Amino acid sequence: MFPEGYEGKIQNIEFLGHYLVVVLRYTKEIVIYDMIKCEDFLPSPCKESYRINSTMMTKLGVNYFSPMDVYVSDFHPFVLFVQCLDKVVILDMTRQGPILLSEVVSPASQEPGFYKWKMAIARG
Repeated sequence: MFPEGYEGKIQNIEFLGHYLVVVLRYTKEIVIYDMIKCEDFLPSPCKESYRINSTMMTKLGVNYFSPMDVYVSDFHPFVLFVQCLDKVVILDMTRQGPILLSEVVSPASQEPGFYKWKMAIARG
């Protein structure tokens, strides 16, 4: 799952509906697991459904993708809010892959601050 030397470098883990979302900040990827496909008590490990990386996001129209954190909302069960270095990317998660809903780029997301951004995403 992880490139050599990056084991244990998980930034964040969230559940989004039946998806397990794992942020790998140093490799700039988000790994998605479909927990319905992962069966309990099997000797084989659960396989990832797909990875969200810069290649996938370029196809969706996002020029630079550097995920730092992910947020989920009870009000939007399959929408993933991705806090990047200079923007917030909002994705609709499906079995086939993400659909880009919006990309929020504003002076608030680009000001230097704690972790180089000041725009906050409230959990809820």
